[in-house]
Amino acid sequence: MAREPITALVMGPGRWEWSSLTRVRDHWSVAGKGVLDFPPGTADDPAERIRRLRAAVPGGIGRLVLGVPSDQMLLRVIRIPVTADDELPGVVRLQVDKFSPFPADTMSIAYEVLQRGAGESVVLIAGARDEDLNAFAGPLRTAGLTPDRLDLNLLAWWHVYRLSGKPQPAGRQVFLHLSDSQVEMVIQEDGVPVVFRRLDVVASGEPDPWVDDLVQDIQHILLSIELERGATGRLSAVVWTDAEVPALESRLKDLFPHGVQWEKGDEQSTVSQGLALRAVEPAAVSMDLTPPAWRTAGEQVLFRRRMILASVAVVVVWLGLLVGPYGGVWLQRALLKQLETRHAAVRDPALEVRDNRRRVSVIRRYLDNRLSSLECLREVSERMPAGVSLGQFIYRKGESLRLSGDAQTVEQVYDFKRSLDASEWLRESSLTGPSYDARKKLHTFEIDILLPGEAE
Repeated sequence: MAREPITALVMGPGRWEWSSLTRVRDHWSVAGKGVLDFPPGTADDPAERIRRLRAAVPGGIGRLVLGVPSDQMLLRVIRIPVTADDELPGVVRLQVDKFSPFPADTMSIAYEVLQRGAGESVVLIAGARDEDLNAFAGPLRTAGLTPDRLDLNLLAWWHVYRLSGKPQPAGRQVFLHLSDSQVEMVIQEDGVPVVFRRLDVVASGEPDPWVDDLVQDIQHILLSIELERGATGRLSAVVWTDAEVPALESRLKDLFPHGVQWEKGDEQSTVSQGLALRAVEPAAVSMDLTPPAWRTAGEQVLFRRRMILASVAVVVVWLGLLVGPYGGVWLQRALLKQLETRHAAVRDPALEVRDNRRRVSVIRRYLDNRLSSLECLREVSERMPAGVSLGQFIYRKGESLRLSGDAQTVEQVYDFKRSLDASEWLRESSLTGPSYDARKKLHTFEIDILLPGEAE
């Protein structure tokens, strides 16, 4: 499941309510909720309202779920034989053609499976004209905020109330949702909803007129359900309202023999929270009234963005391939010029240091008595084994020493070489020979020694 935040929005007259959910590891948590008031007389600027919404929602809006009021909906609960999921859309569209006064191709149609039984399924169908949805959400889309999902406010309220565990699992139970602008009804039969409806009653003003109309509508609906499904042994009601209506309370007591329960709460916050909760439960919830044209437009926008990004990437790669070789040559030239500049800056000081080192080395050689000719002759004489005689001793001050001579055996020559290699400052030597001189009947050799002064 995507980890993008989810924001649910309920747009009322002069007031927007929102709830936001964020993904935390393996569960969703409420990131925040709030209300944006737009007092009468303020400019009806959708862009400004969206700016306030973006500023209020922590972590960004993310995926937007917009609640649609039921007065723009056609709602019908049907029972159909168990049908495969891929065949349900076709079955639902056929049912809509039977009860809808509008052509199906001008509507957005959605459905939700309320119950799957052994032989039949209970399905809620919702339909709305595309022009009504465009008029309702058009200001948002014009201002650059297109909803990702359209859900029903009535279903969101029912979802939250059902999660509370308060609906009775047995009998027939009527749920009334009273607000300042409308009355909505859900009727449940043995735990399964059978009616979702908005009543044409405005719960405001003097109580007596609208209370009479409301009670009369409820009686007609209950009578039609009883004719269709038979009588029930238990009939109760739950009324959700923040206002106290004594006239309605006394009338409902007579209508529902098994009691009337009154609930209070933050109506709009409950609805927005229900919209958000339904959006994170795709396995159990399938209601989405987003018009197909919106999805197509969104896919086209996404496709155009991807094409633009791909085109930019191709141009960048092409320019890189085109300019790359020339840029490489230019870069190499720039680096070479930089190195030449650095070389010119350090060349004269380096030559001066090298000359000073050479002079110091010469002075050290002439002051070091260890490398004098006498010291070298003494060192050679001490290391020369018996049976070896020198014929030449050629000495070059601070440079090299050449020894030539003969020996009675080859081993004596090699012993002499190894002895010189063991010397502290006559180690760098090379041997030429030995070779046998038949006239002298001796083995002749030459040894060249590199004195330490030359190595420096």
